[in-house]
Amino acid sequence: MVNKKFRKSPEFIKSFDAIDIVTGRAIGIFDGGKATTLYLMSTTEFDSDTITTIDSRTPSGTVKTLDVDFDTEFQISATVEGTAILNITAGYNTNQGNNKTLYIIARIKKVSGATTTLVSKQSNNFILNIGTEVPNSNRFAIELDIPKTPFKRGDKLRLTIELYITMADEGVIRTGIAHDAANRNDDPANPINQVIEDTDKKELKLQVPFRTTT
Repeated sequence: MVNKKFRKSPEFIKSFDAIDIVTGRAIGIFDGGKATTLYLMSTTEFDSDTITTIDSRTPSGTVKTLDVDFDTEFQISATVEGTAILNITAGYNTNQGNNKTLYIIARIKKVSGATTTLVSKQSNNFILNIGTEVPNSNRFAIELDIPKTPFKRGDKLRLTIELYITMADEGVIRTGIAHDAANRNDDPANPINQVIEDTDKKELKLQVPFRTTT
């Protein structure tokens, strides 16, 4: 007779992109992008339906210009814990004078049914130069510390990107983020709508640390 503890088969083998030999965490690398109507993250690279997401407005003071959710759904149970690293490029385009501040807030959330829980939050910012109607962008590496957080099948890990601009009421400014795993340049018909420099990477990548033991 086979002992009970050997009867149950494992769910299936989990595959990861790397192992951090210092922390012992397995690392999953997710690419963010846009399908026809949905922003998502996938461990398989894909060409995003749009290379960038852009907002255009005439702000006064500090205003939120973007609020975008990138989701991935768990097909197996797993536990996330450790420091996640987000690489993302954000930028702007305007012909208005005076320096402005663009800053980005990244949030990692757990979505389980109708319940959404904030797991981690971090921000970064950079000063914009006087505008000349050419794209001006910056590549960010943002660390997000995640406490031990279990996910079951059907739960979603959500990356929320918020973009804010601080400036006087001077005129139109276009702000945006890039999210194309193929790293293609964004060349809109109207050049003033381009907010990411050609020399900056267009990939949105999130490195997620997973526990390899319970």
